[in-house]
Amino acid sequence: MAVRYFNDNPSSAPSRDIDLNAFSAVFDGSPQGIMVHLRHKPVYVNHAWAAIHGYEIQEIMAMETVTDLLSPEDRDRLIAYNRDRLADRPAPTHYHYQIVQKSGQLLWVELYVQVLEWCGEPAVQCTVIDARPRDDAVAERLRRAEHANERFLQALEEASEGFALFDENCRLLVWNRRFIEIYPEFDGVLEPGMSYEETARIRLGHGLIVEAIGREDVWLEERLRSFGNTRGPRDLRTPGGQWHEIRERRLSDGCILLSSIDITERRKTEQALANQQALLRALIDNIPVSIFAKDRDARFIIKNRFDADLMGAETVEETIGKSDFDYYANDVASIFYEEDMEVIHKGTTLIGEEMEFAQGRNGESVWLTSIKAPFRDADGAIIGLVGCTHDITERRAMEQALIRHRDQLEDLVRERTSALQRQAERLERALNQERELAGLQRQFVSMVSHEFRTPLSIIDGHANSILRRSKDDLPDRSVEGISKIRRSVARLIELMESVLAAARLEDGRIKFNPGDCLLPEIIAELAGNYGELYPDHEILLNVDPASDRIIADGKLLRQVFSNLISNAVKYSPDGGRVWIEGHAVDNGGVVVAVRDEGVGIPASEQEKLFNRFFRASTSTGIAGTGIGLHLASHLVQLHGGKIDVESVVAEGTTFRVHLPARPPVANDDQPFAEKPANGPQSPKASRSENAA
Repeated sequence: MAVRYFNDNPSSAPSRDIDLNAFSAVFDGSPQGIMVHLRHKPVYVNHAWAAIHGYEIQEIMAMETVTDLLSPEDRDRLIAYNRDRLADRPAPTHYHYQIVQKSGQLLWVELYVQVLEWCGEPAVQCTVIDARPRDDAVAERLRRAEHANERFLQALEEASEGFALFDENCRLLVWNRRFIEIYPEFDGVLEPGMSYEETARIRLGHGLIVEAIGREDVWLEERLRSFGNTRGPRDLRTPGGQWHEIRERRLSDGCILLSSIDITERRKTEQALANQQALLRALIDNIPVSIFAKDRDARFIIKNRFDADLMGAETVEETIGKSDFDYYANDVASIFYEEDMEVIHKGTTLIGEEMEFAQGRNGESVWLTSIKAPFRDADGAIIGLVGCTHDITERRAMEQALIRHRDQLEDLVRERTSALQRQAERLERALNQERELAGLQRQFVSMVSHEFRTPLSIIDGHANSILRRSKDDLPDRSVEGISKIRRSVARLIELMESVLAAARLEDGRIKFNPGDCLLPEIIAELAGNYGELYPDHEILLNVDPASDRIIADGKLLRQVFSNLISNAVKYSPDGGRVWIEGHAVDNGGVVVAVRDEGVGIPASEQEKLFNRFFRASTSTGIAGTGIGLHLASHLVQLHGGKIDVESVVAEGTTFRVHLPARPPVANDDQPFAEKPANGPQSPKASRSENAA
């Protein structure tokens, strides 16, 4: 087994090996106290060490740790030195401290420390000299100096900057933990005594100096010449995007202190700020509004391209530091200056008046308006103003054009109004004439209808009497002729009733008198009459007697169903059957259907069927006016009901009349619940009224 000594630390090349027996022979009789420990466990102690501490050698060798021999004041400090020393970190090798003797007394000693390899393991050799012979004042000064040096080293170790100290020959003396954190490529590689050139080559070997890539030798030569003589900081960027600020300072004793700060975040912040400033500049220069800022003397400190063009300046830069008096006429510039001073001194926002003046590089006439607001520093003090100027020349031109257009429109409106008034007067006169003619026409139609009704009734009555009395004695041709007379009379009467009712409906003069209505009797009488007039048709009647429980105007409903039955017969020219069916529904109302086997109505025409004067295409060759269904629809609507239709061409048509139990509205002075004074309306009474 052997003891191996190193020049400086375990990482350096070994200088010599000594056998343990030789080691003991050399140090056993030494007047200086010698102790070797492995992780504070003593493995060798000589007589002088034991005597200084007041112990026997065997007592010390039996200890688990020699840290118990250190004073409480110095124990943590020396343990930290030992930990740094074994970890190849800088640590003092010569210092003073107090030991605790076996008697409990404290004793100042002087210590020299050296790292060695003991039986293959790193150990620490401690050489102790009794410091009592020295002057107490000198010992105190030394102790304070050591403590100051210790505090300095501790502060250096905890600093946020990375530090490395080189001697006057550019050899490394000491460095702190932050230096290794900034340059992790040095971790476990740096050694005291290493030259600056060696440290630079380590970084070059890792490709960590961007500015040296591709020119490593030239860069190294330049750095070796300038190391320690560089003034001011240098910013270096690594390939990984890290930025370091390097400072070099030559001290009075010739040593060189190198400090380094990781400024990556600062550079990112600066770059972000530069990007924001560039973005703001781009926005300011490209926005189609004049933007500017002035100091307290109303001189420009910021201006965009639009405003520079408006002032007639060649570049933005030439306007900085100048005022409005350098570009505008004095009267205009004076107005701007007064506005600026008002904003700066009062601290209020100002909206300038719209102004017109000749300006710009072409000297054209422009209209401008400005908005100005105070510009304050972080403390709220007004240091200038900011503003923007709008070129409203186009807007003013549009306003003038709009005014001219408005005036033209007003003139045109007056002319058109006058023309319309004249036209309205003509139309009013024509309308009055039309109303007079319409009134005369209705009077004429009413008079003619009344005049025709009496002779037609006489003709029908005599024809009916002839058929009843002499039907068996008359030839068939005569019977047929008389029947045609009666049918023609019925059509004329029906036509006159429809025309008169339509006229009254149009004028709003139709009388609506609902009351108890014997609807089944009305329908039965109409079916009998049309069956008698049209013997070639078979009219089948099936009306529920319960259908008479409604309130309605029997006279109007007679006209409705007369029209529907007449159409069913008329549009079945080849004879056939006609069905009339009626039944009560759950809500108390009535549904009556009139179905035939006639010509039918095309589906595309059914929506227009109730329009006035409309006739289906299948009615060609069949007499009619197009008034009947239009009138029937409105009469049913007066009752609050409706008519719907289903039809197939060449197969027949079905009309359904839906009537409520009572109409929703009565006459102005007669409620629906009140019945007519003469009681229920009978078919005969209704027929006599129609004939009147």
